[in-house]
Amino acid sequence: MAGKTTEKNVDKELEERIAELERKAQLLDDIIEIINLQSRFNYYLELNNTDRIVNELFAQEDADVSCEIGDAGIYVGIESIRRFWEARHDIQSIKGYLGTVMLETPHIQVGRDGRHARGIWHGFGPNSVPVTQPLRQATGERARLEATWYMGKYQNEYVKEKGEWRIKKLCALKYFQCPYDTSWMEAADVYSFAPPASVCAPDRPGTHTPYDPNGTVLILPKAPEPRGLTY
Repeated sequence: MAGKTTEKNVDKELEERIAELERKAQLLDDIIEIINLQSRFNYYLELNNTDRIVNELFAQEDADVSCEIGDAGIYVGIESIRRFWEARHDIQSIKGYLGTVMLETPHIQVGRDGRHARGIWHGFGPNSVPVTQPLRQATGERARLEATWYMGKYQNEYVKEKGEWRIKKLCALKYFQCPYDTSWMEAADVYSFAPPASVCAPDRPGTHTPYDPNGTVLILPKAPEPRGLTY
């Protein structure tokens, strides 16, 4: 009798260990898929494959899907996001445009339901963009291409649709974008991501708060606490 009880205990312990290993394996798979998803976004962005960004990377069935980049405001719903990226495609098609962003310091948490996740990354890169430069007394809304340094942070939400991870909320906060030969203390933000209002307007105001050398440095978002997701 004692032998059978011991065997049952061993079997139960083994089943629990297998279940835990399967859970961890699924978690690692999810994290790798999310990292690859975000990396694909950056590669498509460099290549100006904006149609692939919208169709392959963003959630297609979630009514709350949204996109916010820098000062562009928040676009809600897949068709609104499509309008934004169609406008950005034209801007990024100009000769000599370079929008490289390197992803660093990933921090990803998958929700307990296995269908939602959050991720944050630092982004840094050399860019060639048409800038607005009060510092150099540029005229008009946009000036000629300039070499700039970009620094910011992604704070994104993800959702699993039909077994695949998709971007639910893209939020690319920008700390600064300054000419390569001028420090961020002197020119903290000289490039606008927002398309002309006559071409494309956001659904909601954004949360863009670039670095201000005379203000309080608010480095957001903070990393979530371990196992902090409850959904």
